[in-house]
Amino acid sequence: MIVLGSGGHTAEMLALLGRLPLQRYTPRLYVCADTDNHSAQKATAFESEHMLGSPLNNLQKTYSILVTRRSREVGQSYVTSLFTTLRALLQSLWFVWKENPDLVGLKGALCAFN
Repeated sequence: MIVLGSGGHTAEMLALLGRLPLQRYTPRLYVCADTDNHSAQKATAFESEHMLGSPLNNLQKTYSILVTRRSREVGQSYVTSLFTTLRALLQSLWFVWKENPDLVGLKGALCAFN
């Protein structure tokens, strides 16, 4: 499961992913926000570029894209963001439970806990 974010986070995640043996991490599941217009396109372009000529390319679908709700939009009030963040958290937990990924890759602000 690869969580893509807006801004430079998607480019950084795809650059990191490009250094991994993609055949070992198949199928891949990309997660993008519903208001992010570019991350899904970039993931599709990445897959087309990196899996071209791969034996897996013709045998099976090597990736899929899930769309989730964003927890907070830029400029959204903090009061309403409490509810939208809770909704996004519950949806994210459902995705992780349903998909049961072996590995979760994410990049962005506040994505690690000590």
